[in-house]
Amino acid sequence: AFALPAFANWPDNARENFVAECVETTQMEHSSVKAETFCGCAADEVAKDLSTDELEAMGGESVDPAIQERLIAAAQSCTTELE
Repeated sequence: AFALPAFANWPDNARENFVAECVETTQMEHSSVKAETFCGCAADEVAKDLSTDELEAMGGESVDPAIQERLIAAAQSCTTELE
């Protein structure tokens, strides 16, 4: 039997806000459909990599640089969605 991966729980509306901000930035260079697909993927990957506490911390004024690096690394696995 396989164990299901543990996903962190996004705080209220945080996933939607993350995706919306991501789409707004990404569609400057890509179609809105590709941006939405990429950003949804990125949100899922981020939830796999960060804890619930870390996701909550992202909602603050400034994001810890170490968390920022992990965000970027997690999202990079979705870049094929932009091709």
